[in-house]
Order: sequence, then structure tokens, then C-alpha cells
Amino acid sequence: MTTVEDLLSHFRDKYSHINPIMITAPTQRCGTTLLQRAINSGGEAVIYGENFMLLEMMAYNLGTSIYDLENKTTICRSTSEAFWGGKKNVDATALFPDFEEYINVLFDSYFAIFEQYDSYTKSNGVQNWGFKHQPRDINGFINTLIFLPNVRIVFVYRDLIAVAKSMRARWPETMDSDDKLIAFGHRWAQNTAKIIKSKKQKMILKYENLIENPEEFIPEIEEFIGMKVDKNEFTNKVNSHFIGKDIEKQSVNEAKTSGNYIKPAQISDVERDLLLTHANDIYKQLGY
Repeated sequence: MTTVEDLLSHFRDKYSHINPIMITAPTQRCGTTLLQRAINSGGEAVIYGENFMLLEMMAYNLGTSIYDLENKTTICRSTSEAFWGGKKNVDATALFPDFEEYINVLFDSYFAIFEQYDSYTKSNGVQNWGFKHQPRDINGFINTLIFLPNVRIVFVYRDLIAVAKSMRARWPETMDSDDKLIAFGHRWAQNTAKIIKSKKQKMILKYENLIENPEEFIPEIEEFIGMKVDKNEFTNKVNSHFIGKDIEKQSVNEAKTSGNYIKPAQISDVERDLLLTHANDIYKQLGY
């Protein structure tokens, strides 16, 4: 009978050529878009946008499918044998097609999407690719990191309070209640802790250090990912977005869109305490 480790080992071997770069952070407003632009502008890789369906939802559901795999396989097999053996009134709650084959089809379907990214990128003459992603469901995202055999992670974190100020300025509705402030702080802390704890190959960057001295860190990023990073992107407006006709602009600094720089909003002392409700320990560990 196939064990979970046997299953994962099989698919890691089968899809060992899938080795994306993951530019990730605890939340939005931590520099992933800046790094995406800098790597893309280097011309040796394509960093695609967030894909929550693939990197979280599908991965989470795959994880639940293989939880207690051996027991599920046994139950489904005995149910199937009873049904196809003539006991048509058996409790068919656990009636599946061959369960091990079913799980294999699920995983092949999941990896087929990564294959599409891989083949599409290479058809455009670029060999290296990846995603920028800030997890909403960290458990699903961690499953992705477990499933992918050779993923490389560039994790950039930023002061939670500075992130909250930037979030409130850009999306004020995300910071308009005590519960939302507490939840956001918890997300920042949980995502940071779990990604740092991941055993995958990773580079950890402090946003403030990167912005203050990109010349020091760009060579380290290039060495880690094995490709060029365009240092000129670090002088562009980080939170501008091309919208409509601005997509044709040659420089992001020419864009005149609703994504232009927005001054950070204020966070009161009371709100700061709410943000740190579940984040204070790791906040201090990171030197804030």
C-alpha cells in the first residue's frame, strides 16, 4: 500500500524539472512587487503574479486528500470490493474509483498547471520562472512548498506597523475595525514564522535593509536565484501600477494611474497594540 512519503517521493521525482522561484512575504506591502519587477527587468526570468487557486486552494485540498492516506485507502478498497462484489446496498459513503489511482490523477492534475507555466515560459525563450505570492491561507501555501521538489524561496519581511500604515492608505477597508487589525497582525506573524521555519532552500531579506542599501543585497539575490536583477528598478515608484493605456508606457515613472504613490496612513498607539496582539513575540525576534 502506498504511503504519503512514497506518494510525495514519486511526484517529486516525476516533476523534478519544476523548480520555480517563489518571491514571497508575510502580507502585501512588503516588497514582492519591487522584487518581481527587478527580476523580470533583468531579462533572465519571468516572475508571474499571485495564483491563490494553485498555490493555496488546490494545495490545501490535496493535503486533505492524502491525510491519513493508508486508512482512507483501506476503507475505500473494502467498500469498493463489497459493492462490486454484489453488495449494492453497502454504505457507499467511501465508494471511489480505485483510490490510489484517484489520488495520482489529482496530483498529476495539480502539477499539470505548473507544467503549463513551464512550457509557456520556455516557448517564449525564457528558461527560468516563478511567482510572487503573499499567502492568505498559509497552510495551503506550505503544502505547495512541500509538494514542489526544487522550489527556491526569496522571503522579504517588513515592519508590521509600516505594512499596516501602507495597507490602510491603499486599502482602508482592510484596517477599519479592531478585529481586522488583530487578524492582520496574526496573519503577518503566522506567515512569517511558518515560512522562516520551512526547510526549503530560501533567502530571507529584511525590507528596510534592502531598500536602504540595494547595492549590497542585489548581488546576493543574483547569486541565490542564479540570474540577473535589474538594480534600476529600485529607483522606481514601488507602488505604481500600469492600468489601461499606461501599460504602454516605457517607464513606470511615466504612469499616471490610481496606483501612484500614496502616503502611508496613520496608526494610533491603540491600533499598534491591536496589531501586535498575536505578533509581539516574532516582531521582537526580528528586531523591531
